[in-house]
Amino acid sequence: MADLFKHPKTGVLYVRKAVPAAIRRANPKAPGEIKRSLGTKDRAEARRLAPEKMAEVEAELARLGAHPVRLTARQVEALAGDFYRDAVRGREDDPGTLEGAESSADAAADLAEDPAALVSDGLLSHYLTARGVVADDESRERLRESVARAVVETERLIALRAGGDYSPDANATRFPNWPATAPAAPAVVPFGELVETWKATARPAAKTLYDWPRKVAAFTAFLGHEDAAKVARDDVIRWRDAMLAEGLAPKTIADNRLAPLKAIMGSGVERGRLTVNPFEKVRVTAKANQRESKRAFRDSEVRTILTAASLEKRPLFRWVPWLCALTGARLSEVCQLRGKDVWQEEGVWAVHFSPEAGRLKNQQSERTVPIHSALIAQGFLAFVTDQGEGPLFRGVKPDRFGNRGGNGAKLLGRWVRSLGVDDPRIQPNHGWRHWLKARCGEAGVPDRVSDAITGHAPRTEGARYGTGEGMSLAAMAAQLEKVRVLGLPEDLGVFAK
Repeated sequence: MADLFKHPKTGVLYVRKAVPAAIRRANPKAPGEIKRSLGTKDRAEARRLAPEKMAEVEAELARLGAHPVRLTARQVEALAGDFYRDAVRGREDDPGTLEGAESSADAAADLAEDPAALVSDGLLSHYLTARGVVADDESRERLRESVARAVVETERLIALRAGGDYSPDANATRFPNWPATAPAAPAVVPFGELVETWKATARPAAKTLYDWPRKVAAFTAFLGHEDAAKVARDDVIRWRDAMLAEGLAPKTIADNRLAPLKAIMGSGVERGRLTVNPFEKVRVTAKANQRESKRAFRDSEVRTILTAASLEKRPLFRWVPWLCALTGARLSEVCQLRGKDVWQEEGVWAVHFSPEAGRLKNQQSERTVPIHSALIAQGFLAFVTDQGEGPLFRGVKPDRFGNRGGNGAKLLGRWVRSLGVDDPRIQPNHGWRHWLKARCGEAGVPDRVSDAITGHAPRTEGARYGTGEGMSLAAMAAQLEKVRVLGLPEDLGVFAK
């Protein structure tokens, strides 16, 4: 962790952080610590400035950790020799026709004048990664040129074999073997170091910052060690299989367990601290009869929930189900609404889902949605007026991240189940989005309109036109009014079937 350091002579405050031992072992020239001046002697001001300066410190740590090395000429030729032997081994016994082989040799010779056209970055990375080497840019270009020459030599040898010449290969002995120098002991890469690098570069939201290190801790507890450099793909597969055996849902494993580790270890690869990401291409599958089958609300269940909501006195239970049903909004989006987010525009009353009110899932989630007349008829606008400009559901306690959605979801989920809507295939709070989309489809509401209302990304590039801010509220409201809340009695102030 970082701390404030007071310069003994000037009194100016600094942030500083020790350079991990693993980085110092891999890079003997690395300093013992990195520090940045905050340019002030006032501790309150220093604490305000510290996060930005710490980001600079973390970036410097990441740069030191990558530590690209310069390859010697011998090492370059050894890697090119590895390529040559692999290429020849795969083709020498069955070289094809003489005409085809000679044509390939001529084409390779022509392309060799431009090594970048003949040798891809991916091919270079394959041979470097296999040796645990992070090469600097100059070394990679020298290696590219050597591999390009090896490509030409390969094609020429294959042309000889295609013509029946199997005399000893003169090139077979010209390449040195790897390692061209004594191999260094593999560096230890603590997971804690990767987490700090990820924090500095990804700038995650508070909830992610809290949650993902806990997932790392669960994985290291399973492994029995904290060295990310020792993790193999088999370790990841064992963890996945253990979680499946415990009964965790495949989607939970994929999204909430593997994805965080994949991202954090990916940052280690990006910074050169790791050579491979063992979480890449590890999938979670389940047999068809094991997959979770989710469904939307049925109209009878909607009638049950909304009838009960209309008789409620508590704001959370009274209005949130109706808002979710007729805006398709996520429960977290509704629970964080403020009075100032409800207004009239173009003669249409609307609710605005804004990141200023709280965290939204993605860019499409920020949107303005017309308020269905069924909500207005029940007195929703009067409720908003009574609450003022602040939170509409202030009775719901925010969680540690300041969000009301988490606790609101728990309370409403239990309430919905208590009404007898207890099919485990139903998500009691998320089912509204599916229900509204289905009703929009039945009512003939265009997909682009229902996508704009619910905050879904358009399905095609063409569908992006006419969505979002480019669509008038009046047009959206006219389409939304096609949706009727079926089967509810007229005395609740809503449309009856």
